[in-house]
Amino acid sequence: MIDRDDLAAWLQLLETPNVGRTSVRRLLTAFGTPQAVLATSVAARREVAGANAAEALATPSDTLPALTETTLAWLDADPGRRVVTLGDPLYPTALFETADPPLLLYLQGRAELLAADSLAIVGS
Repeated sequence: MIDRDDLAAWLQLLETPNVGRTSVRRLLTAFGTPQAVLATSVAARREVAGANAAEALATPSDTLPALTETTLAWLDADPGRRVVTLGDPLYPTALFETADPPLLLYLQGRAELLAADSLAIVGS
């Protein structure tokens, strides 16, 4: 299970305005983990992701603590729930290989099914 600090770091990367998934993937490639991204200097982040993303990550959102607590409460409410991050071994390989994979998946149910053959229909 993901711990509070890791979850908060992932959520900060995902929920900060002016920081898109492409920038986050670049930062993770350069620095390794969400916590390492947030611990590095603004100047170092600027070199990897540009000024807007680097500056935006310098100050966490006021809503981050509440979002973290809400997510932890959701996870604690059911033992079949978990958060699967981009670097998690459970992350579906086929999804990882798409052009813009989500950085975080909210899972409820049988995690082993993420590796099973599946069919998706997208549309309205």
